[in-house]
Amino acid sequence: MCKSKNTIKRHKNPALWITIFISVGSIILTYFNKTPQDLTSWSSVFELFKKAISDPYLLFSCVATTLGILMNPTTKGFLDNNGADDDV
Repeated sequence: MCKSKNTIKRHKNPALWITIFISVGSIILTYFNKTPQDLTSWSSVFELFKKAISDPYLLFSCVATTLGILMNPTTKGFLDNNGADDDV
């Protein structure tokens, strides 16, 4: 897979990963009607994670959200084209 300069820059940007983490975390918490205050121990975090990965609908929602964050709508297809938005 060929990566453009823009793709590499975006993947090195901590804001991208923070956005994905917050988005996916929000989906999971909302789906199970939880708040961050409900996750007071590592066992509760791991239990919620196990429940999340065992639910196909929730997994699809998280993947779709992540793709929406990663995709560059200014290029054709799913990948960045070489030269597209190199000034970013």
